[in-house]
Amino acid sequence: MASYITRFAKLAVLTSLLANSAIAYAAQSSMEKKEMMAGDKTMQMHDKKMMMQTCQRDPKKPIEYGRCLDNEKSKLDRLLTTWVNNHVFELGETVKSTGRKSALNMFNKSQKSFVNYRENNCRWHYLERLPHDDANLYYKECYLRLTQERIDELQKH
Repeated sequence: MASYITRFAKLAVLTSLLANSAIAYAAQSSMEKKEMMAGDKTMQMHDKKMMMQTCQRDPKKPIEYGRCLDNEKSKLDRLLTTWVNNHVFELGETVKSTGRKSALNMFNKSQKSFVNYRENNCRWHYLERLPHDDANLYYKECYLRLTQERIDELQKH
């Protein structure tokens, strides 16, 4: 029971933090948002280069490379979640002002479709490489590439 309460408390804190950052983001002017996104884009390009430098495929060190890809996967998953939450918040504000839910519903549907597509697309890369030991690396590389493409798309809008 205590574990459940602790989890609930952590979830409440995280939800509050996310809501506060979303409200602060919504309060910013359009110009501030564009400047912030431009900075994010520069940082993102830097992050891509860093991933390329830090996660160099070395046939002699596949375990280290796999761990590096796992770390990058965690980072990109968090970034994607941030962008998805941002869009859901903004579309939710549109729903409040217009009463039209179609864009929000379609965005949610597109995100679910993306997750399904990414999983299936990367899975066939994995299955194609079996029984080779590096099959999991192909899956992870595919996952990172598609996740980054989705983030790029969400940043544009």
